[in-house]
Amino acid sequence: MFTQTKSLQNKISQLEDRIHELEAQLKQKEIEQQETISSIHNHVQKVVQEHEHVNSQHHTLQSLIQQLSACFQNVSTSTTDSNELNNEMLQKEQDLIQSIEEIVACSNEGKESVHRLLIVINKLGEQSQRTSNSMNHLSERSKEIEQIVEVIQNIAAQTNLLALNASIEAARAGEHGKGFAVVANEVRKLAESTAESTKNIGNLTKKIQEEIEKAYDNTKDNLHLVDEGVEMSADTNSRIENILIMVQTLQTGATNVIKAIETQKLCNDDILREFTHTQQMFQKLNTTIMKHIDDAEKVDVQLSESIQEIASTKQ
Repeated sequence: MFTQTKSLQNKISQLEDRIHELEAQLKQKEIEQQETISSIHNHVQKVVQEHEHVNSQHHTLQSLIQQLSACFQNVSTSTTDSNELNNEMLQKEQDLIQSIEEIVACSNEGKESVHRLLIVINKLGEQSQRTSNSMNHLSERSKEIEQIVEVIQNIAAQTNLLALNASIEAARAGEHGKGFAVVANEVRKLAESTAESTKNIGNLTKKIQEEIEKAYDNTKDNLHLVDEGVEMSADTNSRIENILIMVQTLQTGATNVIKAIETQKLCNDDILREFTHTQQMFQKLNTTIMKHIDDAEKVDVQLSESIQEIASTKQ
């Protein structure tokens, strides 16, 4: 009986030792669990802090994306305005080209008119030259007439002198010379009439000669004017040629400007398309970040709840 009691006490003592050992192990496990929970708590807090930092960076990134989108919008607006200005400039350049073409047409018409005027002036010069030659020939013929009139006047003077001598001789002859005296008197009258007529012819011839000389001088003046007109027409034609060259150069320059504007407009259109595409990409990225921020906020709530649960468990 004593032996059994002793054996029971030993078992109880062993059981108590085992219980103490289990309690020590349990306490050690509890300490380890608390350390693990504390470590998890600290780790979760760090995760929350890092997550909050990431969320802050996401907000910063979102703000930057919004600012960048605003910049893209400004650039897009500026590009659109630039295209409108290019369109306006293109219209003005096209109007300028049209005006230049009208100037070229008018200049060509002016050139043709000057050319026709030059032909007319040259013909007028040729006609004036022929008139001058005719006047010169007429002047020479009038001089010949003067010489003929002078010869007739000399003949009339000599005839008058002969008639006078015949009258004197008839008077000397007396009755026999009366018939001869009558003839001599008629010859004298005819000579005087001839002298008077030739005198009138001479005066008229001189007047005609004077008028011819005046006409000849006027014709020479006309020839000088024609020569000046030819020179002025040639100079005007040359100036119109220079104007045409300058206008054609201006037209070429305006055409090149139009090509440059059209090229710039195409580039602006390409840039605008690229900016629009990039802006759409940033909008998609902004939407993705917003969704990520919303999801992150939900995760933050879950992490906060987990931290509270861990803290409760730790207590």
